[in-house]
Amino acid sequence: MPKNNKPELKPGDKYNRLTVLKFSNSDKRRRKWYLEKCSCGNEKTIIGSAMISGNTKSCGCLAKEIKQSRRISTHHSEITAIILGYKRHAEERGYKWALSRKFGKTNKGRLFLLW
Repeated sequence: MPKNNKPELKPGDKYNRLTVLKFSNSDKRRRKWYLEKCSCGNEKTIIGSAMISGNTKSCGCLAKEIKQSRRISTHHSEITAIILGYKRHAEERGYKWALSRKFGKTNKGRLFLLW
């Protein structure tokens, strides 16, 4: 069997929001798992190669923060349903839609710009 030559992480090493606490275990595929502490305070066991490559940056708190920062409004789903309804009925009448941040109308090809 080939030997796993990947570098072993040391306690105290920091990768994005994660800090290595200790080596946890190796699985049957010779992947190394480490106990990590996130900057938010959560502890989680994560595969070492995912941290080195940058695929894992936090315990999941970073994804939640990014999702909340991109949120438009509390009633976003209602707004989306209304816009999709208008779009569907406009396409039935031969109008084409393109969404943007400006509101206006161009005479070429009956293109409406919303938002």
